[in-house]
This record gives sequence, structure tokens and C-alpha cells, in this order.
Amino acid sequence: TEPPTLEQLRWALDCVQSRSFALDTTEGVKCVCLCPMADLFNHDPAAPASLDFNPERAHFQLRTRCAWAKQQEVRITYGELSNADLLQYYGFVLAHNAHDRVYMSLAHLAPVLPRAAIGSEADRLDRLTILASITSDSSLALSQTQDSSRLLMKHTGPTKELMMVARVLSLNRTALAMYHGRLDDVVTRLACGKPLDLHNELAAWRLLSAACGELLSRMPTSLEGA
Repeated sequence: TEPPTLEQLRWALDCVQSRSFALDTTEGVKCVCLCPMADLFNHDPAAPASLDFNPERAHFQLRTRCAWAKQQEVRITYGELSNADLLQYYGFVLAHNAHDRVYMSLAHLAPVLPRAAIGSEADRLDRLTILASITSDSSLALSQTQDSSRLLMKHTGPTKELMMVARVLSLNRTALAMYHGRLDDVVTRLACGKPLDLHNELAAWRLLSAACGELLSRMPTSLEGA
């Protein structure tokens, strides 16, 4: 028997990645498997039905929270996936995806920080101290991988964690001097998701806007230009 060609291997891998289901076995092992017919269900993020694996009975179960009319298409949700996830794993995108998001990091925010806002070495150390306290108190690791990151820009706006980081980076010299010796007060207020002052809030939103603009400028294409 001839060994498979590279093109055949790619085809097989595409089939598995786009049609497989993740499940946990009774032994607690995470794995993926193919389930013929079950992979025919289309995705709807708001679908009242889901396809789950029952490890005790070793089969998949379709569960629904509503009645379906005759010949009505039954859809399931693949999860709260962004268009990037859907395109990568399933080969399609949604025109209006409520779960679309952009992963951000210090590497995206720091380069677009206005030079005038950077300040002195003491200012930078104060910001790092605040960030270190926030990440320690909230279990937010700024070095997290993209899959586990909570620094996200969503349709509804930035996550609390992303907004906290933007507010810290936007602290100017005047604000840092005002809070000198009281950085714990800043940490407490930021951890509650509260803005520090109007000037800082506007600066934080301008920083996020600049970071998003920089990310968009690097994208090779768009849905309109595809």
C-alpha cells in the first residue's frame, strides 16, 4: 500500500479538525473523536440545543430546551467562539458574531502609548508596581497564552482586566505624584473596576483605540475586501 501523500494527510487533518468533538472519558482523559451524522449540525451561538457526550453511557446526546417544528433545522452551538476561532477550526465566519473578540497584551498597548505619557523611570516603576499588585490580587497573569488571556476587546467593550491595564498605563506624572505613597488606593479602586478620574479614563480609551487601530492596520484583508 502506498503511503499517503502530503495532500491526503492535509485533507484527513482538515476533516478531523473541522468535524471532531472534544470529550472527557470516564477516566478523565481529554480526547477528540468523530461522530458521523452529529457533525452535520450547523452552528448557531444562540441555539437552544447542544450536543454532549455522556461518558457513563459512552454516547452523544442531543439536548434541547424547546420544541422544534417539522422540517425545521435543528442547530447546535459549537461554543462561545470568535470569528477567528470559527474560521480556523470550521472554515466559516458569522456576519454578526456577539462572541467576536480581539486578544490584547502589553505588547500591543505599550508601543502606542504617547511618549509624553511615559514619564520618568520612577513613573514607570510605579506603574509596574501597580500592575504587579493587580495581577497578584486578581490572579491575572499578563504572560498568559492567548487562549487563556482575559485582556480582551469584545463587542460590548474591553474586559475589566483590559480596562485595568489601560488605566494603569495611562497614569500620567501628575496622577502618580498625587497618589505617591498611596498606590494601594489606586490598586483597590482599579480592582473594583472603577475609573480613577476623567483625564485618566479618556487617556485609557484613547490608548485602547490606538492599539485597536494598530492591530487593524496589520491585518492583510477584511471581509469586504475578501
